[in-house]
Amino acid sequence: MLMESKSTQPGKRIVPPFGTPLGKIGLAICYDLRFPEMALQLRRLGADVLTFPSAFTTRTGAAHWELLLRSTAVQTQCYVIAAAQVGKHDPEGKRQSYGHAMVFSILACG
Repeated sequence: MLMESKSTQPGKRIVPPFGTPLGKIGLAICYDLRFPEMALQLRRLGADVLTFPSAFTTRTGAAHWELLLRSTAVQTQCYVIAAAQVGKHDPEGKRQSYGHAMVFSILACG
């Protein structure tokens, strides 16, 4: 079983969205996608676009990836951009990421 908590520490705060020519961008990562409260807070802070660079495993990616991204776009009324790592990441091939990078427009979710 993959235990990311053995090598990763949680953040202590939400980084406020920053301005770009595309609008304000809110930053999150892979596991954050499972918690709508974070995305909603980024929206309250002014985010127009939410990003989720990720490395979902093949099994959980197939079951949850698109569903969570689409629901986040609907709940926040933000554009959602999700880069996704793909392939095997260790010599034994135990860690394999799902891939399937996606972008959701709030217009395509309504």
